[in-house]
Amino acid sequence: MKNKTRQIYLTIFLLLTLLSLQAQDNTYKSSGILSLKYGKGYIYPHHQCVKYLTKGYTTVTELNWSMRTNGKKAWHYYYKRPVLGLALSYRDLANPEILGKSYAFSPFMQFYLIETRPFSLRLKTAIGVSVLSKKFDIDKNIHNILIGSHANAYIHLNLDIDIRLAPGISAIIGGGVAHYSNGHMKPPNKGVNIFELQSGLRYTFSEKPKPVSPPENKPFRASNELSLQYCGGMKKVRPGKYKDYYTSIIGINFERRITPLHRFGIGINFFSDHSVRNPYISYAMQPPQNYYAGGTHLSYAIVFNQFEIGMQMGMFFYKTHKYSEFIYQRYAIIYRFGKYWMAQTGLKTYWGSADFMFVGLGCRIPL
Repeated sequence: MKNKTRQIYLTIFLLLTLLSLQAQDNTYKSSGILSLKYGKGYIYPHHQCVKYLTKGYTTVTELNWSMRTNGKKAWHYYYKRPVLGLALSYRDLANPEILGKSYAFSPFMQFYLIETRPFSLRLKTAIGVSVLSKKFDIDKNIHNILIGSHANAYIHLNLDIDIRLAPGISAIIGGGVAHYSNGHMKPPNKGVNIFELQSGLRYTFSEKPKPVSPPENKPFRASNELSLQYCGGMKKVRPGKYKDYYTSIIGINFERRITPLHRFGIGINFFSDHSVRNPYISYAMQPPQNYYAGGTHLSYAIVFNQFEIGMQMGMFFYKTHKYSEFIYQRYAIIYRFGKYWMAQTGLKTYWGSADFMFVGLGCRIPL
């Protein structure tokens, strides 16, 4: 049952990411782009013990299929006609007995920072799911203190230089960082961070652009919005010792969309997290009867038509317990549907240290 629950959270996480691509109707009238890259990297030792887990350089092979947006929608122009696509990647994590290998599937968006005929500079952002062949096992793999589950969230940021060799054919040189984490659904979850360099080839099936109608030139008007959200998550504090704990968030947010691309806001979050009882038990202290907290936050969202990437930075003003940080962050992919509804999936953290993953629904009221 617990494994099925984790699979449900990861499935919802992927589905919302895919919806963000599918929702852009009439987005494509350009030809397909196929690229293949190979590279090497290293696992960043964000903890002292990580240095002793790797035996050399990691390797990566990545296959990408993508299409460039056609410019028909206003948001295409705002972001200089970005590329949307899907990526499959395979990595050898430089320690087959303990860390194993990884397989990742990720929708991605690629932005043109510089674009000329001989070369271009592009930033790729990808969020998806991954499977690691090795995980922590208290009996069989006790030395893998990085990841406690086979299924994990996957984030990839990459900066590429594209050099045109011939019509439709380009060489790719670039580098980036890949991150694996299960959002504390099953500890340990120190995470895997890989810095790497890649090179490869890119083939565009037809470089001749197809004509499209220009977007409507509607004047932008700033708007306000009030939203109410409920999110649920799950976390496990220590491997093989404590049970799974369910967490929840009730959020109220007031936002103002000041440009077509940006929302800024302020709000309140109420948290419930019964896993904080474990430090009290470990130190033979009397735990509190309730495990609630309230915090106020500032929010920011980058807008891509029906979906957004949202971020919150907040601080607690009320806690029934003392075993948590004072400052917290929330990151989410938000999908808006209908006139009043939204779905989201994301991660709550303490200064980059994952606390728990969540999925949720919300309603919004234009003001």
